[in-house]
Amino acid sequence: MWRSILCHCLPSQPSPCRLLHGYSATAWRELKPKKINKESPIMQLSSSSLLMNVLYLAGAAASVYLAYNWSRLPVLRRMLFLQFIFILLHTIEELRWPGGFVEMVSDKLHFTLASHQLGDVVLASLILIMFLPPLLLPRLKFLAMVPMVLGVLEFVTHTAAIWMFDRPMPYTPGLVTATLLLMPVGVYSITYAVRQHLLRPVSWLLVPLYMLVSVLVAQMVVVSSSGMDYRQFLNNAKGALLGG
Repeated sequence: MWRSILCHCLPSQPSPCRLLHGYSATAWRELKPKKINKESPIMQLSSSSLLMNVLYLAGAAASVYLAYNWSRLPVLRRMLFLQFIFILLHTIEELRWPGGFVEMVSDKLHFTLASHQLGDVVLASLILIMFLPPLLLPRLKFLAMVPMVLGVLEFVTHTAAIWMFDRPMPYTPGLVTATLLLMPVGVYSITYAVRQHLLRPVSWLLVPLYMLVSVLVAQMVVVSSSGMDYRQFLNNAKGALLGG
């Protein structure tokens, strides 16, 4: 309708009118602005990375705070901030650069991550569970040891994964930061706590318990969301560990 009115108003311009009349309905629809596909890979990457990006910004802020207050902070508090920064660098090596950790596990254990967004939520939650309590409750020294033991175990598991996942070279995504950053801070902090008698023997037992429960719950959420039975996942992991 509006195309006909435009043509009659412009009798001296026959060419544009003919062009307007010649457009098909399909062609005019194609000229309309297209809606953004929320399921596109770009949108999925943006949404799934949001939480981790917030943590990375928190890590950058922690770096500035630590550099400015290093001499004023107690030793364990320094190490906590340092380990928080290093665990974020560790996730970058595992998931982004060079990345490939999730794919490595999925291929060997026949496990497919249902949602990268859910994976990021669980990972971010696990990091906060490991680091927020010791920072907010500094008197509970055993909480400060949880990220330190985790740092040592990261080195052990990434090294063992070279054989578990039949790597063509002696490297798994995350091994460099686990070896050069997480493990040294973990060993130093644990040694310091032992020498200073900061924890009672019973408190040391709470460290692996707290860490084990946190990791298992996070792991169960991710595995169950994919539709895989958690016992099957453990059997696959056992088979990979034993070379099956």
